[in-house]
Amino acid sequence: MAETEEPKTETKTKRRRGVVEKTRSADFTSVYANSAQVKIGAFDVRISLGVTPEDDKDDDIIRLEERVLVYMSPQHAKAFLSLLATNIKKYEDTFGEIRVTPKSHPEELAIIETD
Repeated sequence: MAETEEPKTETKTKRRRGVVEKTRSADFTSVYANSAQVKIGAFDVRISLGVTPEDDKDDDIIRLEERVLVYMSPQHAKAFLSLLATNIKKYEDTFGEIRVTPKSHPEELAIIETD
């Protein structure tokens, strides 16, 4: 049986409305993703993250293995988008432009928008 880590308390940081104290739940997990699907409803945004298998050589079918599904309100998703954009800009200012390839076949990136 796998050992469960004790919840960790992270460093406290100051914010406009006080101090934020982060802790990790007992079931915290970390996942790598190289594919994303987004579905938007009237009351929530669903982001499915997964991977494309490395051994997938079929040119006709894009295979995706879903790893995690994140739900959030549209308001939280918009705030997350702003936070992500700010951090991507900081990354590019430090390391240079992130190039997304292949530009001619974006479906190969396994980023899929669905309604």
